[in-house]
Amino acid sequence: MFILFICGALFGAWWRIERAIAAAKAEMATAVTAAKQEASGQVNAAAAIASLTQVQLAEHKLHVAETYITKQGMRETRDEIMTGIKGLSERQDLMNQRMDNIVGSMLEAQPVAKPRRSRSAG
Repeated sequence: MFILFICGALFGAWWRIERAIAAAKAEMATAVTAAKQEASGQVNAAAAIASLTQVQLAEHKLHVAETYITKQGMRETRDEIMTGIKGLSERQDLMNQRMDNIVGSMLEAQPVAKPRRSRSAG
């Protein structure tokens, strides 16, 4: 009888340990499922943010391409402006030379005035 009592006690202890292990496994499975769902939600949110960021980046690139000028375009524009300024400078120099020629010819063409004598000095 004593051996039967010992065997029953050992069987009861083993049965309790098995139930505790099964409960822990079930609890762990529930926690893992919840963690998977949370991770899946976070992955979906991250994918949505990445997609939105990609769209916004494409829109910004398009805006920059439409609004701002490239270095090559800036060089071409600068060269055209500098060529125009150089042409204006040359025309200004020619205008100054023409004015000098006109004033010089006017001074050469003026007759020298004789001094007047007063009538009372006579």
